Amino acid sequence: MSNTDRFVAKKWGVMCHLLHSVQNNPDLPSNEGVGQTPWDEFISQIDVQNMAKELSEMGAGYLLLTIMQGNPYMIAPNATYDKIVGSEPGKYCSTRDLVLDLSGELKKYDIDLFLYYTGDGPHKDVQTGNAMGFQDRYNEAPVSEKFLKNWSSVLKEYAERYKDVVKGWWIDGCYDDFGYNNDNLRYYYDVLKNVNPDWIVAFNDGYAVVQAWKKDEWAYDSKNDELQKIPVSLQKRFVDEEYLAGEAIDFNVYPEGRYVEGAQWHVLSHLGSRDGLWGGWGGVDVRYTKAYLTKYLKAVWEKEGVVTIDMGLKRSGKFYEEQKAFIIDVMSEVNK
Repeated sequence: MSNTDRFVAKKWGVMCHLLHSVQNNPDLPSNEGVGQTPWDEFISQIDVQNMAKELSEMGAGYLLLTIMQGNPYMIAPNATYDKIVGSEPGKYCSTRDLVLDLSGELKKYDIDLFLYYTGDGPHKDVQTGNAMGFQDRYNEAPVSEKFLKNWSSVLKEYAERYKDVVKGWWIDGCYDDFGYNNDNLRYYYDVLKNVNPDWIVAFNDGYAVVQAWKKDEWAYDSKNDELQKIPVSLQKRFVDEEYLAGEAIDFNVYPEGRYVEGAQWHVLSHLGSRDGLWGGWGGVDVRYTKAYLTKYLKAVWEKEGVVTIDMGLKRSGKFYEEQKAFIIDVMSEVNK
């Protein structure tokens, strides 16, 4: 029995970017007009009951949620992190453990939780990035031994706390440009697997397929529900990873079978438009038609692949109505 069997049975899930630079940014709609507040206050106000309820209404099998990304703010306490960067609890690491609170609500609906971590830490902040050992990520390659030890020790504290809470991890920013390879990625992998051997872990090296960035070369045409199939398959990043990170610009990559070099086939892309936030990640609109996404999901599931759909999330913990209604409609059609 494979430890990805449960993942495959879930078929699909939702990814959310829950970040200081998104929901706590007064310039973005996800802020809901609240304005920027202290990090601890923001995290304390998120309605996890509603998050779980809406995910259940959409039929999601799991949620992939960011612990942090780039900035120094974490969605749960971490004494190791506070000690390394010289910070008091609540400033960067919330005093509320959002992971534990949310996981309890998700469990009521049999929705699994996966956590998003990174391979570049709080690099966007000079003080905490330097304290952690990796601040100027384009001029410090390869990642230092100091950073690998510090950042994996932060991960270890989370891993031990969430041993029986989460089902796996998706680790971003594990780029060749940063000097990552099978040897130093093992810092993170061993930390996780030593805590829970049943966890499934993926490492992301960016877009893992050859896809066009220029707008006039984008393949998706919503008018005729066609999306040019990319002939290059998703790739495995780390020798022992259990599933592919699968980051893709569009939902237009297809599995030839369940596994790629022993790793479970999995794709992650965004529902929102490419010209939105971060090229579409965390976007709040819908760029596909019901007919296209229905056809795509059926094709992937036929080969036992897994699909993660990135969706926008509001500060309050609510999803965007347009996206939610669209997903409910698609899943109703695809499950007929």
